Amino acid sequence: MKKILLYAALLLPMGNLCAQMPGGFMNFGDQPAAVPSPLAVNLDFSEAETTPVAEGAVEVLKGVVYVDRDGTELHLNILYPKNATGPLPCIIYIPGSAWMKQNIDMSIPNLERFAARGYVMALVEYRPSSEGQFPAQVQDAKTAMRFMRKNAELYHVDTNNVFVWGDSSGGHTALMVGFTVGIPEMDTDVYGEYSDQVNAIADYFGPSDLVTLAGIPNMLNQNPETSPEAMLIGGSIAANPEKARKASPVFAITADVPPTLVAHGDKDFLVPLSQSDEVAEGLEKAGVDYEYYCLLGGGHETREFWTDGMFDIVDKFFRRNMK
Repeated sequence: MKKILLYAALLLPMGNLCAQMPGGFMNFGDQPAAVPSPLAVNLDFSEAETTPVAEGAVEVLKGVVYVDRDGTELHLNILYPKNATGPLPCIIYIPGSAWMKQNIDMSIPNLERFAARGYVMALVEYRPSSEGQFPAQVQDAKTAMRFMRKNAELYHVDTNNVFVWGDSSGGHTALMVGFTVGIPEMDTDVYGEYSDQVNAIADYFGPSDLVTLAGIPNMLNQNPETSPEAMLIGGSIAANPEKARKASPVFAITADVPPTLVAHGDKDFLVPLSQSDEVAEGLEKAGVDYEYYCLLGGGHETREFWTDGMFDIVDKFFRRNMK
């Protein structure tokens, strides 16, 4: 078990870093691609550009403590355009880690490029599943959001325009944050006078249905007792179906959830494309405003998601949902 957990802990936090590398991460070459859902818009960003941010264009505040959970401090990395003077839309960003210990610094190179477009970005460190089972991660992200609203003047936040975005397990958490507004068990009373409402959600290749995910073989769920999703809920999915459903965003979809953007690669062999198909199908059935993109040839955390073209789509989606 120690070997499995060590391998996963080393592998998953590398995602954002490896996304910058040629060939990306979790793309197994010649294996067949998944068949995209008819609900998806298919895009090919394999040759798209990734324009670096100008040096000094973005202010980077590392290690900002947003809460102390029983003696453990949790941190934010806060990014915003240099010399920002007015309130800017704020994105609560949750980096993926298989719900294990994150390295939120690894997300900075990609996300400072997005912040330079005129956003405040708060990169959230949540409690790993070894220290807090679900819904700890959702609670932490909501607390981080409330912290940013509480300190809006200090960090240049427009409190009327707050979004949540995440990748992989962070995409799962982002969906849960947006889909469970006002539900007490998914929250805490820390900074409770501030809202947990979001204008819209962006989900990059996040797990959405832990029940079906557990039934699909991949490199991290071979042992049902020690898979990331089992660690998240405190036991195997088969033995804890109700816990698994409660921790699955697809079962939290209602007609009232915020507009949602979903993006996934058809060659993701860690979190299958079908997980995002389920989200799109649920949103379609509920009549929710959504956008669903399948990145052709895209693997897990590969460069396509961080290109200028994909950033243009996310940027346009967020701006369309501003007040």
